[in-house]
Amino acid sequence: MNDDEDKILYRNFLNGSNESFEAIVKKYKDNLIYFIFKYVNNLDIAEEIFQDVIMYVFEKKELYNFDYSLKSYLFMIAKSRSLNYIKHIKNENDIVSEENLYEEENLIENIICGNERNEKIHLIINELNEEHKMVVYLCIIEGMSYEEVSKIMGKSISQIKNLLHRARTRLRKKLIQEKVVEIGKNNKIKFIISILVIISITTGIIYALTNNKKQASLTLIITKQISNVDFNVLWTGSFQLAWNELKDQIGQDIIFEEGNLEIVEELNKENFSKEMISDNSYYIKSDETTLNLKKEIEKDLKRKKLLKEGLLDVIDFSEDLNSYTIYAILQKEFEFQYQFDRLPDGYFGDNNEIIVKYFGITSDSDSKLFENVEILFFNNKKDFAIKLLTKNNEELILVKDDGNNSFDELYQLVLEKSKSYNKRTKMEKGDTLTIPFIEIDTIINYDELCGKVIKETENKYIKNAFQNVVFYLNEKGGKLTSEASITQITQSEYLDSLEFDYSSQFYIFMKEKEKEVPYMALKVDNTDILVENTK
Repeated sequence: MNDDEDKILYRNFLNGSNESFEAIVKKYKDNLIYFIFKYVNNLDIAEEIFQDVIMYVFEKKELYNFDYSLKSYLFMIAKSRSLNYIKHIKNENDIVSEENLYEEENLIENIICGNERNEKIHLIINELNEEHKMVVYLCIIEGMSYEEVSKIMGKSISQIKNLLHRARTRLRKKLIQEKVVEIGKNNKIKFIISILVIISITTGIIYALTNNKKQASLTLIITKQISNVDFNVLWTGSFQLAWNELKDQIGQDIIFEEGNLEIVEELNKENFSKEMISDNSYYIKSDETTLNLKKEIEKDLKRKKLLKEGLLDVIDFSEDLNSYTIYAILQKEFEFQYQFDRLPDGYFGDNNEIIVKYFGITSDSDSKLFENVEILFFNNKKDFAIKLLTKNNEELILVKDDGNNSFDELYQLVLEKSKSYNKRTKMEKGDTLTIPFIEIDTIINYDELCGKVIKETENKYIKNAFQNVVFYLNEKGGKLTSEASITQITQSEYLDSLEFDYSSQFYIFMKEKEKEVPYMALKVDNTDILVENTK
């Protein structure tokens, strides 16, 4: 429902339609209560003030000016009533109770995530100061214009822009640190994903999501412990291929001067290499970073009949003599020997809210579908594995296991159990198979690998380390495409000319000539204190 539709409802309300007014109230209730709550820190009081706002609008309905958005009008009234409440109680030192904090988290959850709970995101948002939280809420969650928010918050448009910029910067830093960033490509999520898309356009990091169902947390290493986490985790070999190429170029293991991370130590072990996959399923290219390199890669992919999935459009190929870019792609497409039956939709795990698609075999299925399946072992209903056979050279191994293992450990365990299994390996009439449709579309920049100088090199460091994965699985078969890219930079120790550019954050100190201690210090962080050219 956009602003034009809001105004249609309001005109109907003016013409006597109470149903239209109720529709407006229903639409903005949770959002306004949360907004008021940010001022008064008490849910009961916030709900009372909300009722006061609604009564005011109802009784003074002729005051609304249709030149302005109805949303901003409601929020301006809510702010005015909230400040009046604070002024009258004169108790600015009220301590927020644990109950109120719990209530706030529930409000955030209802407004931002609906039925999807994400405690990390809530905590990160709540670490912002009040002004930053407010500008994020109004600009991003509510989607208001700078002009509307400036009126509500009582600040200039330039101040709102600066506040939002600083809030995005802080959010981006925290979100990367907390690993809340491995998400797919189409920006349809209302709040946090929108922030990520906006703040990352100019940073070379892309985060987006398709209806919150295509995300999977990417892990760089197959040896990472993953069985005890409660989110989707995905590993593919494309980034390892790019890492191996980086090692070959440098001629040594990658060791950062400030010390290595565990994932770097594991990547250096080369647990996956191009010798472990057929030549027609991967491609690697590395050269100086130029636009011509991108064209060469695209030409080679076309020749090898490999289809890119967008990573080349994310990489900055602007010519840089000190930059070297590595690109790797791993691609597989497969089709089952016989198309599985489409099964009735159902729930997954303990989630009784989202209905998902399924395929497989029922007791009434054609027995030829059994030829798609090889039983590796079946010990009990919580410990089994099968192999899905395809017309191609691919095999899918599906495992049910409650252990606390890494991908690598689990796979080795499957091999051991399969070897010792001595019962039937073919499905028979009465056996059933239920597999959910899967669709993943994820891209990430591994920020933890970037900006660290590599030991025993000429100040070389990784500028960007990207990986994307697109994968689907259905009753017919599936496809996997995973691209990876590492951009390596060499810092120049000697420059022909020096550039002193203070067009971004900097500091000023003032002191007397003969004195050692300054009497003034200034951090210039944004345009609030800069002189605007109004000509």
